[in-house]
Amino acid sequence: MKDKVEAALRHTFRRFTLLKRNVKNEILHDLMQFDIDERAQHNLKVARIKWDRRLGVPKEQKINNVESTILSQRKRILPRLLRELINLHAAKCPHCTGTHYVRCSREHMKDEHQINIPCYEDIMYEIEARTIDTIDRKLPRKEGLEYVGSFLKEHVVKLSSFLSTQPSE
Repeated sequence: MKDKVEAALRHTFRRFTLLKRNVKNEILHDLMQFDIDERAQHNLKVARIKWDRRLGVPKEQKINNVESTILSQRKRILPRLLRELINLHAAKCPHCTGTHYVRCSREHMKDEHQINIPCYEDIMYEIEARTIDTIDRKLPRKEGLEYVGSFLKEHVVKLSSFLSTQPSE
């Protein structure tokens, strides 16, 4: 049952963010920042606290405080170019024909085609650093999105131009 719920969450998130079906589940989980077990524990704690308040249990006997049960999420501004780059990473390499499906991953592009693109972890590290910088500078939303996504543009252009070229026979 839990697997079906997780699959439904992934499917809904993919459709909402317009990510391709072959994007890895690890990337989806990282972008969603949602864990069913963690959320269930959170809801259980909040329900317990509310029930204890309803029964009139003294504050000293409470297990947890409501403020300590707030789920924390990483702050990240996710520009549209990130979706494009993730979809390009998941695309099939048109230049490498063979018996199996070859993604345009960082390793494949660097080893086979000498094109240097960042991996997902490097991209997210840079996005998180730029998000913190955007918050510190108190930039408006539109300027913040442009600033965070500015380093992605060159990689999207590089990868999309490579994918649009015809493979040499």
